[in-house]
Amino acid sequence: MNIEDSLQQVRQAHRICAGFYQQVLPRIERVRELMDVQFLQWIPISFDPSPSKGVSPFKHWGWNFLPLMDTSFTFFKKSASRYFCPDDYILDIRLITDGELEWEYREETYMKQEPDACKLEKTAEQAESYLAIYLFSPTKKIQNNNVFDRVWSNSHYPELESEVELGNKGLVKTIGFKFTLADFVQEGGPEKLIEEIKQHLALMDIKE
Repeated sequence: MNIEDSLQQVRQAHRICAGFYQQVLPRIERVRELMDVQFLQWIPISFDPSPSKGVSPFKHWGWNFLPLMDTSFTFFKKSASRYFCPDDYILDIRLITDGELEWEYREETYMKQEPDACKLEKTAEQAESYLAIYLFSPTKKIQNNNVFDRVWSNSHYPELESEVELGNKGLVKTIGFKFTLADFVQEGGPEKLIEEIKQHLALMDIKE
């Protein structure tokens, strides 16, 4: 393949990525709207965010410039109480576009080295694209002070497809499951995801 063909593929790849974001982001927002949850934050997981304009980009990994490769979108639902209650919860939707580069798998497979995009162990055909869905809820009333740190940031993420687990010294109950990206981008995908989220909330004894 000559350089012009390669550059054509790069242009096409960027357009495909933009089209993908234009499909996925509104669907995640649709989930937020239908579940009536509030946005908390979004953050890249497997790679660092792109450096700010005053920081030289030349010593950063090339992967850092692909922000939706493995990304967390976090929301919460809370009653009007000044406490975070057992029926309140945090919903973390983690978009994993390429399972080969999912944070834990990447560190286990490639250690601390930047993965060579041309020498990844799994091909694009072999890798998975999916949403990892995590739910966190307190087991008792917690005052609002630093509540997100106490319920979420200081809790271990559960295994996907696991039973309800207790974390943070029994203060938090958690559960996680996988939802394929192919199903999510189909017509009615957000609604199907919401059905599964509600099923898992029921397993946690959370009343919607």
